[in-house]
This record gives sequence, structure tokens and C-alpha cells, in this order.
Amino acid sequence: RKLTPQRGSKRIYGRKFERSMMIETTEQRIRCALRRDLGPNLSMLYREVVEACSVPLQRLSRVEKWMNQFKNYINLSDSAVAKPLPLSDSENPPPPPEIRKISINWAPRKWSVTVPAEIDCLLQLEEFSIHGRGVIYLPIEMRFLFNLRKMTFGHCIVPVSKISCFRQVKELSLVSCIIPTEIQSWTSLFSLNFCNCKIPSNVKFPMNIEVLNMPYCDVNPNEIKFPNCLRELNLKGNKLRIVPKSVLALPHLRTLTLDDNIEIKIPKEIHTFSGKLKTLDLSSNSLRQIQDDVCRLKSIEKLVFEMNRLTTLTPQIGSLSNLKALYLGYNEISSLSSSLPLRIRRLHLKYNRLESLPSSIGSMKELQELFLKGNRLSSLPVEIGQLTELRVLTLDQNRLTSIPNSFGGLSKLEVLCLDKNDLLSLPATMDGLKSLNKLRLHDNRLRSLPNTVHRLTKLKTLSLHGNQLTSLPESLKTSKIWLKSFSIHDNCISKHEQHYWHRLLVK
Repeated sequence: RKLTPQRGSKRIYGRKFERSMMIETTEQRIRCALRRDLGPNLSMLYREVVEACSVPLQRLSRVEKWMNQFKNYINLSDSAVAKPLPLSDSENPPPPPEIRKISINWAPRKWSVTVPAEIDCLLQLEEFSIHGRGVIYLPIEMRFLFNLRKMTFGHCIVPVSKISCFRQVKELSLVSCIIPTEIQSWTSLFSLNFCNCKIPSNVKFPMNIEVLNMPYCDVNPNEIKFPNCLRELNLKGNKLRIVPKSVLALPHLRTLTLDDNIEIKIPKEIHTFSGKLKTLDLSSNSLRQIQDDVCRLKSIEKLVFEMNRLTTLTPQIGSLSNLKALYLGYNEISSLSSSLPLRIRRLHLKYNRLESLPSSIGSMKELQELFLKGNRLSSLPVEIGQLTELRVLTLDQNRLTSIPNSFGGLSKLEVLCLDKNDLLSLPATMDGLKSLNKLRLHDNRLRSLPNTVHRLTKLKTLSLHGNQLTSLPESLKTSKIWLKSFSIHDNCISKHEQHYWHRLLVK
């Protein structure tokens, strides 16, 4: 599209000057139209105009000078140009650099930071983050950055009036800031993130936000009116002792995070979430048991109880028919109930005190991830081979001495961690692990590997160091295994033979 300057504008001969005048006059016309709110299509017109023309050199030079002030603090990401802004004195100035993210980690010790108006030439900018001190001055021209979606401010005074004009911004994050009461005017935001901020009790949030994160803000939820359209709410580290009733009244809430509080209790009114809540996080709350009221959430799909003091599981947890993920790591669980949810897909039990697994674990046919790291397991049930959908299995840092032959039925297993046990041998049925990609066997007492290991053709990572191996199977010499990571040191194998296997298997 060929653009011409406005009628009546002064023409001066010269290609460079005409091109600059054409951009400036067109920008003035569109910006005046935007001030009069003549229509939403003008934003697309402005984008076409700026992309069709080159940015004047003076505009880019001012942005470069501003960035040089923070050269020790600034990070540019996803940029097609890793060097400073490409400035030139040629007749055809270069296009604006494709910088998608500007992050100033910590501004110098100034009481104010002023962003130049020429920053609107960075048309591909998507994220803008600045952690400074004092006042941050933003130009109104930033509203023409139509790709800008996320802004982050830390340890500074938030420019309230300017942010409300940036209607293209959907996510705003404030870290260690004073939250103004005027945030209700930020009607275009989709997500609000406050961390370690001072939130006034009479604050009013925009009524159309769906994600609200307020970790470590020391707020009283009973004094805050939450938007009814909230879908995600994070109240981590706010010293809560009970789930506030104002939260239970949210009709569309899907995710509730309440970790790192003080022995928080679940009220009986939790059943009002039935059919709505999908994710509940109660980790790091010093809980000694899972309340039966939690098991009344029939629609729950993800439960997180990590880093508590749980010793047993309530039998009612088996009634959660829609539960897909259960996180119970870093507790004191010594035994599992036989009534675990059958449709569960992710079961995290790392760093507990389990000494055995129930035989009913084989009935969880949809289980895909099973984490049992750091327990006291000495043996595994034969039924574990019935988990035909299992992809990830971690059994490292236990007391296993043998593996059942039924392991060969795990045909979809991709990651198997058996390191730091007391294994003496592996079953010959290991060749049934056709999809195995990662196998960790280091720090055991293995003296040999099964001759069928060469059939694991998809294997990419194999760790065997810290064992008592004297040799590897001869079948590996003609195998089609091409490893990316392989370790065999600290065995009873000479260094010459170790180098030979490295050259043979690692590609």
C-alpha cells in the first residue's frame, strides 16, 4: 500500500525527508482520531501504517540511549537482533528490532525512571518488566504497542492512570508495591498478580478479571469483595486458619491455592463447590489428616497435600471418581489404603515412609505417572505390571533388592528410575519395555545386565555407574541403540573397555 502525506503538508524534495514526513503526518492523523474514539478499526490501520514504513532514525536512537542507561540491568529476549539497536545513517533506515521482551531486573538507585515515548517503535514487544525504586513514568504512546500483553512492576510506585489506558494489556504483576484503590478502573485486565504487596481493605477489584494471585500479601479475605467471575484464586502465605466464606461464595471458581498457611481448616460449607472446583492446593499447612469434607468435592480433579504431616489416607478418598492427580509428597505416610481412586493418572508419593504397596495398585488402569522416590520399599507387588498406561516410574532411593518379572508388561513406560537401591540383578523380561527412553540404574549392586537389553531400541539415556559390573552383554555390540547420555564409571571395568563402549553406544 502506497502512503501519501496529508494534503496541505509541506513537501521538501529528498527521499529520506519525504519518508520521515510521511510517517509523522500519518501518525498524527491516527493518534488524533484515536483521541476522538472514531472506531476500533483505527488500531489495525495504525499497525499497517507503521509496519509498512521504516522507523525514523531519531526515534530508534532515543530508545537506544534509554536502554544504555540500564545496560548492566536490562535483558532482551526473543530478539532477532542480539546486538544493540541497529542504527544507520543510510537513506533507508532499518526496521524496528523484533524485541519481544524487555526486562530491567533492578534499576539504578534513582527515585524515578522515565520510559521514552519512542518505545512505541518496538512493535513486537509483548512483555515489559521493570524493578526499580521510586516512581515509574510511562508514556501514553505505549498504548500503540498492540502486541503488549504482560507488564510487571516491582518495588516502585505504580502509574495508575497510565496503566488504565493500556487496554491491550491483559496481565499485570506487582511485586512489593503499594496497591492503589483505583485498580477498579483497570477493566481490560484478565489476570492480576500481587506478591508481597500492601492491599487496602477497601480495595475494589475489576469485576471482569478471572485470575487473581495474592501470595504473601497478609490480607483478610473476609474484608475483600472478590469478583464473581474469578476462576483462579491464590491466597498462599496469608496466615489463614480457615477457608473464608467469601471464597466459598464464588460461583465460577475452578482453582483454589491455599498453601503455606497455618493449619488451615476446611469448613463444612465446602460442599457448595460441588460440581465447580477442579484444583485444590493445601500443601505446607502442617495438616495431620485429610478432612472428610474434602472428599465431598465430587468434581475435584487435582489435590495437592505436599509438605504436610500426613500419616495415613482417609478411605473416603476413593469416592473421588473424577480425581486425576494426587500429590502427597514430603509427608509421613507409612501405608496406602486399598481404596485409592481408580481413574487417577498422576500419583506423587515421593519422600514418605512407605514400606510396601497394596496389590490394588494394579487396578488403576489409567495411571500414567507414579513417583515413589525416597521411601522404604524393599519389594514391589506383581500387580504393578498391570499398569499398561504407565509412562513415568521413579523408584530411586529405596531399598529394593529385586524387580518382579511382570515389569515386562509396562510397554508404554518411557522413564524408569531405579538408582540408589540394592538391586543385584534385573529380570530378563526388561525387553518388554519397548518405549523406554531413560533408564537410571546407577549406585546399585548390579553384577550383570540381562542379555535382552539390546532390544530397548528407543533408549537414549543409560546410567550404570556405581555398580559392580564386570562386563556388558555382547549383544549390545550389534544392537541399534544410539545413546545421548551414557555413564559406566566406578565399576569393575577397565578404562580402556569403558572408552570402547562409549565410542560404540554414544552418538
